[in-house]
This record gives sequence, structure tokens and C-alpha cells, in this order.
Amino acid sequence: MCSAAAAGPLNLRLCNRLLVQLAEATAALGRAGVVNADAKPQNTTVTAAGQVQLIDLDGATFVMPEDCRAQAAAMAEARLAHEEVQEAAADLEGAEAQVLEAMVALALARPGAVEELDGAEAQRDRVEMWREAASDLVGLTAAAATKAMVGYRPTVITDCFAPPEALDRHCAPFVCVASNVWLFGASAAYLVGRVRAAAGARTGGAPGLSRKEAAWCDAVATVADECMVREPWLRPDMDDVAARLR
Repeated sequence: MCSAAAAGPLNLRLCNRLLVQLAEATAALGRAGVVNADAKPQNTTVTAAGQVQLIDLDGATFVMPEDCRAQAAAMAEARLAHEEVQEAAADLEGAEAQVLEAMVALALARPGAVEELDGAEAQRDRVEMWREAASDLVGLTAAAATKAMVGYRPTVITDCFAPPEALDRHCAPFVCVASNVWLFGASAAYLVGRVRAAAGARTGGAPGLSRKEAAWCDAVATVADECMVREPWLRPDMDDVAARLR
């Protein structure tokens, strides 16, 4: 979005204004229940009027199902609802008991036991997904979280910017509105890295940043680190991030 010039001071005001615009756009996406799973600097451009625009909104962009959008704001707050996880865990215990019961029926050769076992195992699988979703999609009931998972499988995504939930190898990868926060943090960290590298090139390898420039880079890097927390529910609210950067 911006870089250190070959000579002369970094335009901090411009860099910060563009970063704030990106944070505000990211916050708006979360409130609307939209996940831009391939958000990255290369998919961000600036108009002649100095307005940040997101481009290449392809298959990596998902819109939360209509009946779940009311919870988008709560999800964007990214705070774990402990009661929901406990409730889903209790549901899972009940589902496990159903499977055990069906297996006993099968062992006793009771009529219809095979279908009963198939149904019980399917129910257990559904509840397991509810439990996982309740842990990550904040502000949703277990059942609504299941619906919110529909269509939220990332298809086009850049690994070096991707949030960990989109790359999870132990369960089904997914993205949620809190994934937007990670992606913003990854873009901000990339920007800081480019600014520091360009400033070093400007001075032949020395740090090359003024005290004010270095302070700005450190402040943005701190925000980026907070956004890139592994647990989605611990990531900050993007409206708060935008306010801090203003």
C-alpha cells in the first residue's frame, strides 16, 4: 500500500491513513458477516483519490447465511462464550451414549439396530462439529454455529497470510469473521516489514528509520501481533483496532 521512498522521510501520515481505512473496511466486513479469506496487501489497492479498495474478491470471500447474520456483531467481538462450549460438550456426551446404546442393540441383533447405529453415529459427528464450532465461532449457539460453517470452507487462500484455523490439519479447516482480524494483522505486519526493509536499503543496510518512524513501526507491529493470536475468540475487535491506529 505504501513504501519508504528511495530518499527522504517516510510519509507516516499517508501510511497510517491507508492502514486505518483498511482496518475500518475489515471492521465493516465483520459486522456484515462477510469473511474475505484471501485478504492480503496484493489484493488491496488505492484509488487516485487516496481511498483503499479491496480487489480480487473471488471464491475466498464468504457471506454468512442470512439466519446467522444477526450474530455477526457478537462474533466480531471475538470473545469465547464458555456456556456454549459446555452445553455442546454435554450434547456430545449424550450423543456418545446414543452410539453405545445402538452398538449394544446391534450386538443383541435387535431389528433395526444397524440403522439405529448409523443414525447415532451421524448425530455424534454433527454434535462434535457443533462443539468445535462453538469454541471458534463466538456468539453463536451450537446449532447456529453448524449453519454458519456451511460455505465457510476456504478454497482460495494464501498460506503465508492465512489464519491458523484455515490451515488446521487436525480438523476441517474453516474461516469465521474473526479470521478477518488475523488477515488484517498479517497485512499490517507485512507493511511494517516492507517499510523497515526499504528504509534499510535507503541507508545501505543500517536501520535507516527516524525515531518517529521507528516508533510508528513498533506501534503497528504491536497491533499486528495482537490481531494474530491463534485463538479466534481472543483477537481484538476491529473497530477498537481502527480507533487505536487513528
